[in-house]
Amino acid sequence: MPTPTNVDRNKKYLYVHVPKCAGKLVELYFFNKNPGTGSSNHYTIQQIIDEKEPWLKEEIEDYYIFSTVRNPWDRVVSGYFAERKRNGSGSKELSSFKNFVNSGYFMKSSGGKLYETYLKYNGTWIDNIFRIEDINTENCPLQMLGDKFNVELPEYLDVINQANLGGPQRESKVTDDRIKFPMFESVEKRKPYEEYYVEETREKVYNVFVQEIEFFDYKF
Repeated sequence: MPTPTNVDRNKKYLYVHVPKCAGKLVELYFFNKNPGTGSSNHYTIQQIIDEKEPWLKEEIEDYYIFSTVRNPWDRVVSGYFAERKRNGSGSKELSSFKNFVNSGYFMKSSGGKLYETYLKYNGTWIDNIFRIEDINTENCPLQMLGDKFNVELPEYLDVINQANLGGPQRESKVTDDRIKFPMFESVEKRKPYEEYYVEETREKVYNVFVQEIEFFDYKF
């Protein structure tokens, strides 16, 4: 049975699920959680250790802690569609992507909280943070983790729970026999994230996430 937190006590790993960062994919294969609305938790590493699983304080050195992150400009667009799906588009803040950003609403959305909120424990970043953009490359982190922890992964992954996760699969950069994972889009048809921005909104998002954009070496 899946645990409320993403902790595997047998194989000794812990996943911190940052919203809008392909976490349902990780939860499906590494924690046997069927993806769907409300299937995930988004506890911070501080919450997991201090509140949800306090026993970890005595065993934390034995655990491999990891997470996934996403280009912040892309993540904010994903958060916009998630908010529109959840709340509709009737409010001024959600009537357009430009209003979503300029109003500051994006910072309160599922795609707008800083990564350090989730991934720092007592002020220190967790050690193993992977960019979801690397999933469909020859250096696929999920392939590496599957091998490391003997987690069975499919050779090819074309569609997972299309009704809940939806969207087209981006072109894979995999050229050998490694796993091909889909990169999920909103259930609403999405253009490339760059097309949602104008210079003003691009700069607003950059100014909020500048440290993390530089830390994870992201480009617009």
